[in-house]
Amino acid sequence: MWAMNNHHSNIVKLLLAHGASLDNIDVSTIEPSAVHSTSDTGNHDWYNEGSVEQFEAHMEECELQRRMDMESSLGIEMDLASFGLEEGLEGGLGIEQGERGLIEDDFVWNKCLPEQMYVFSEDHIPCILDMVITDFEPLRSVDQKVFPADVIFLSIRFAHYYGTNDMLNKLLYGTLERVQGLMKHKSDDMAILAFWISNCTLLLYYVKKDPGLLVAVIDFQLQLTELIHEIYLSFIQESKTRIEKHLDDSIIDYETISAHENVTFENEWRIFRRQKKKDAANSYFLHEKHATPSPLLITILLSSIFFILDVYNVHPVIFKQAISQIFYWLSMELFNRIIMKKACLSRTKAMDIRLNISVIEDWTRVNSYQFENGINTRSSRLEYKSFSMYDCLKNHMAPLIQLLQWLQCITSLNSIQNIETTIGALDLLTSAQLLYVVKNYRLEVDENKIGKEIVRYLSQQVTKNTNARRESLKKIKNKTIDASSTPRSFLNKEKPGCSNLLMDATLMLPFTLPTNIDLLVNYGTKVIEVNKKKQKYFVPVIPSDFMDMLNKKVNNSNNENQQTKTSDNTKSDNEIQNTESTKNKSSETFKDTAS
Repeated sequence: MWAMNNHHSNIVKLLLAHGASLDNIDVSTIEPSAVHSTSDTGNHDWYNEGSVEQFEAHMEECELQRRMDMESSLGIEMDLASFGLEEGLEGGLGIEQGERGLIEDDFVWNKCLPEQMYVFSEDHIPCILDMVITDFEPLRSVDQKVFPADVIFLSIRFAHYYGTNDMLNKLLYGTLERVQGLMKHKSDDMAILAFWISNCTLLLYYVKKDPGLLVAVIDFQLQLTELIHEIYLSFIQESKTRIEKHLDDSIIDYETISAHENVTFENEWRIFRRQKKKDAANSYFLHEKHATPSPLLITILLSSIFFILDVYNVHPVIFKQAISQIFYWLSMELFNRIIMKKACLSRTKAMDIRLNISVIEDWTRVNSYQFENGINTRSSRLEYKSFSMYDCLKNHMAPLIQLLQWLQCITSLNSIQNIETTIGALDLLTSAQLLYVVKNYRLEVDENKIGKEIVRYLSQQVTKNTNARRESLKKIKNKTIDASSTPRSFLNKEKPGCSNLLMDATLMLPFTLPTNIDLLVNYGTKVIEVNKKKQKYFVPVIPSDFMDMLNKKVNNSNNENQQTKTSDNTKSDNEIQNTESTKNKSSETFKDTAS
């Protein structure tokens, strides 16, 4: 079994030549009809006999098919570099057999060869799932990053091609249940979440790559995609939780310009300002106390979150969506906190917040290469090849930036022309939001008053947009058209009430899983650099040390089960002996009484 699961074909042939069987399961005893009962993938005659001649014949057939596939791919006019093929063509093999360094074509996907599966019995399924899911602690070593996906897939292959439907279903849905339970139990562990996003995506790729499994386990694939989405949502939620508790101290209330501490506002009690000056005597200690919260803290959190996704090889398509979702939430959450907190509706406060946000923008510019390189080079989609973390942040921050710009220029607008030009440029803000800011603006002492023309102009715009919306709804009602057909942005733009002032920070952006081409580009052909001397491919292989650990755990489980059965048998024998002894005593007593 060890030789089969580690690609030692010479050892397999030697063992087969001396009459070895596949772990008490003789391939020659399996009827073709039994194989066809679990899958209909074509001619399965390679299962009929486990002879050396048949093994060598099919190895030659696989090599011939590999050469034909490579020749056909070279005949297509395309940029092989975009699919990561040039490294494989130019680099050659140069890697010992049995290691993960085998090129991707060495794994035969359209046939289940004896060394390309993990042999087990149905009783071993709980033990296997315990080791690779429940009790598995992910580390950053290359083998461990994909170990669960490899073991589960190779086990699924054996259960599908050599086992029964009951064995296959028990393994498939047991895997889903174990991962779901682990995610609920460790929903706050971002490393666990990222690790299983990566492994579930890789497992999905493995299953889709195997023609037999592709059509046989469709329901499992659907549930696996839903599970990936659930883990992704948990990861995003945990990311937001870790950032959210620092937003006020690090962005909203953090004062970059120390001179703004002495700014006074009209119609505010000065007693609070005196109290603040009194506390200024201990400014040194206060500074030390509040030294940690700063915009840099937010960038550190973002670096940690993205590093976790990167180190566990989360697929670039999912990685990009996670970045976009976090940036979107960050922008909308800051927008809502500013507009609903009157202390932030001032010129000086807007300047401080804008400077704090610029720290995050600078961080994306300086550190984007670390994360963009993996996303862009391992993506087939055009939008991901040109993905820029800075542009992504800039796009999502646009409404927030416009709000801060509005706060900084309100009191400088002195003509209708300037008002119209400025408001026209703030196209991502509604007139209701602009008017709300004007009415709740905190004037500084000696600051220019807000012109009445601004209030009048914005009030007219709000009324105009509200009436237009009502007329539109009437037309829709008269035409008996479903409201969902109306553009959502138009319906929500001037909706009355407080909800119109706030952005939807809870909105989840559309989530899409990697397509088959995306999976192939990232897992099927692209090299992942481990270090300067070694490179490895995503191929389902169980390392020998983990194979030993797995076999040891399975054997221990067998011994425990055997001891349990022996103990139960001993108890049963004792109970039978006690029963017979009681019967004999009763019989003797009856005879004595009768005599």
